[in-house]
Amino acid sequence: MSTHASRSGLPPLSVGNLSDKLPSSYPHELVEIVEIANGQRVTVRPLLPRDEAKFQAFLNGLSDASRTHRFMGGLRELPLPMLQRLTQIDYRSHMALVAETQRDGRPIIIAEARYAVDPCSDSAELAVAITDDWQGLGLAKALLRRLIGHAAAAGVRRLTGETLASNAYIVHLASTAGFSIMPVPGVAGVLQLSRNIASQSPLAPGQVASAAVH
Repeated sequence: MSTHASRSGLPPLSVGNLSDKLPSSYPHELVEIVEIANGQRVTVRPLLPRDEAKFQAFLNGLSDASRTHRFMGGLRELPLPMLQRLTQIDYRSHMALVAETQRDGRPIIIAEARYAVDPCSDSAELAVAITDDWQGLGLAKALLRRLIGHAAAAGVRRLTGETLASNAYIVHLASTAGFSIMPVPGVAGVLQLSRNIASQSPLAPGQVASAAVH
């Protein structure tokens, strides 16, 4: 399934446009307009609890293959408890950035990048997903660069994730982004991705990884 979103320029979105009722921990400094390939502009911002419906619509709009890569299975629609867990975040131990554009005059989510900290360690699990029509435009790497910088500032020392071994494109991109790639012991067809971010600067343009947060 594809989303047919307008790729024209967006008007600047300020924090005020999001309304005054933002969580006190909301990282306002991460709200920005980002120009991607071919001069297209999207709004990048941290996810909000009130984004439940838009986030569900984003996931529903992914192709079956992209959804399988995101959740490591054939999940078609998130159960409400899982949807709430993914949208009600604290912006430090659990952080999610989304990209928005306009369709028929309304904002829609077209991408996400998130990490969730393992409470028993200083590592976090990574997830990146892009609507199929918007893949290959540099959007994932733009989100990932910002997410890595925020994670490092929050004290995360390592990002990890899992991806299907059959996903050759993602495996290649993870490799070029500096992630180590190893088979998951005892789980056929699944690879473990890992990257130390404690002493490394944010990713350079052209680098991206995709994995799943469970």
